[in-house]
Amino acid sequence: MSISQLQNYFFKYIIVLLSLTLFFIYGIITGYEPIIGFVLFIGLSYVIAYYYSPTWFAYLYIFTVSFAALLQLPVTEGGFSSAVAIALSSFALGIFGALAVKERNLIKIFFGRIDQILPILFFMLMVVSMMNSRELGFSAKQIQQFFYLLVIYYFLHLTILNRDVFQKAFFVVLLGGIIVGLLGLLEVILQTPVYFLLGNKSLFGASVSDALLNAKMGRINGAIGDAPFHGIYMTMIASVSLYFFFTAQRIIFRIPYIFIFLVSVFNVMGTGSRGAFIAMLLALFIFWALSEIAHKSAIMMTTFLAAATLVIVMVILIPNLDVTRSFTFEKESTDTAEMRWENIPVAIKMFGDHPIIGNGPDGFVINYTRYASGLTKYASREKTLKTHNTPLQILAEYGLVGITLFGLIIFMSLKRMVAVMRKAEDKKDRMIAVALIAAISAYIFFMATSNTLLDKYFWLLITMSQIHFSICETTLAQKRV
Repeated sequence: MSISQLQNYFFKYIIVLLSLTLFFIYGIITGYEPIIGFVLFIGLSYVIAYYYSPTWFAYLYIFTVSFAALLQLPVTEGGFSSAVAIALSSFALGIFGALAVKERNLIKIFFGRIDQILPILFFMLMVVSMMNSRELGFSAKQIQQFFYLLVIYYFLHLTILNRDVFQKAFFVVLLGGIIVGLLGLLEVILQTPVYFLLGNKSLFGASVSDALLNAKMGRINGAIGDAPFHGIYMTMIASVSLYFFFTAQRIIFRIPYIFIFLVSVFNVMGTGSRGAFIAMLLALFIFWALSEIAHKSAIMMTTFLAAATLVIVMVILIPNLDVTRSFTFEKESTDTAEMRWENIPVAIKMFGDHPIIGNGPDGFVINYTRYASGLTKYASREKTLKTHNTPLQILAEYGLVGITLFGLIIFMSLKRMVAVMRKAEDKKDRMIAVALIAAISAYIFFMATSNTLLDKYFWLLITMSQIHFSICETTLAQKRV
């Protein structure tokens, strides 16, 4: 056993013994007041479990993040995501443990490559751009949300360090997705949104935001509580399911992945989101074009026919579900497109006033009424509009610096996956890269229709791509030696 391993082993037992000692000292002094004692006991159990198997907390985070507000904890006024709680506490313990044993790879996690520095730079830009904000409290909420994403980004980098852990984490992504997809099916069967079934609460009893309760009938909103975002999430799961389907060693093992893929397509179509629908088509085409599979034309044709048959069946058998909304243009569709189009001159005008670092976090919403007057008929709306266009949002709120940093984050992730696709010796590694490229590309298209800057699923894809590259790069370097 190496000195480094001995240090880690010693540290684990020291922290457990210290925690137990403090817990009993607390009990002697206070008599174990029930509520506080219970909380401390849970916290202690968490610490012990983390130091025996920190990778399980990466799996737990990825699994719980799939359910959005469904697993909110009633510890704050607006509810606190269990996934964020897991990531924040695990990251803190991980950093503490790495510092205690003088882990040399800790610096690499933050500053090893340019793509690992970019999220920090974007966060710093958000803080600096607050000087142009007219409502600091409102802007601070956006910074808080991105801070959570930043912690999650580095928490996963700190925890997922080898191929075995990564592939298990990738499977957990699929596992969470299929359960969310089944909840979407449940919505269709019961004709009631998920949160309505729970009395407008989370599973833990926390109150959920009004945004999650404004479900539109005739569309699947899922655990995410929003039809378009549920659609793009299920597009991501469809891409991941294709990876597992084509890398399964036996035909019989592929059957569950066919089911998951069809459930994903069902959910995407059931959302009635054109953005998610086109993004799914894009993801399927990219996966088909880049993947190493035999009989591509036959497989593509079969996939298309299966999806088309599913759509026809949905239209005929589930008339209350607005499936055709994805590929038809009615009055609501025209109004939505017009609203997005008219946001462009408003955002450009904002950008013109602060072109370098923008108007600050959520600056488009804060300044909308002031800038929209005379530019759009939506200026008088009581509910302030968002851009519904991520590049436009970043341009208005974070200027040229922001759009450059955000563009680099996406570019570097795709570049890394292309490198893995070309150089990795293991076919599974190359196929994971293809699945990630397909899912990220779908999100890039979806960005033109929605605000995805703070979307945790998009950042999970970015994080997974960076980790996958690091693992493959390390493997290649070891083989060269």
